Amino acid sequence: MDFVVKNTITLLEEIPTYGHSPLKFLCDDYEIYYCKYRSGISLNQQEIDCLFYELLCHFLLLKLTIPTPELVLVNINQGSFKKEQLNYDKKYCKAGALFKKNGSTGMGQAD
Repeated sequence: MDFVVKNTITLLEEIPTYGHSPLKFLCDDYEIYYCKYRSGISLNQQEIDCLFYELLCHFLLLKLTIPTPELVLVNINQGSFKKEQLNYDKKYCKAGALFKKNGSTGMGQAD
């Protein structure tokens, strides 16, 4: 399974939720992407399980021909956000980090 890699241009907003707080970025293809992350603090089994379940559901939806956002990786570029813009992701969002993201189909959902 190959993932497309996009690069961030600018952070539009951090979306507060009860789970992850997705980051809404404008990327180098001038599309908007909702980025989710794994905390990176540990190899927490629950985080890895949730990532697996999300991937599994994505491919199941594709198989059933139900529309689902594209899954790609986002490279967080230096200068594409300011720490002051972040309330929840300050310790996770770093330049050079790769985030799994839901594509720009308008169907990306926050956790």
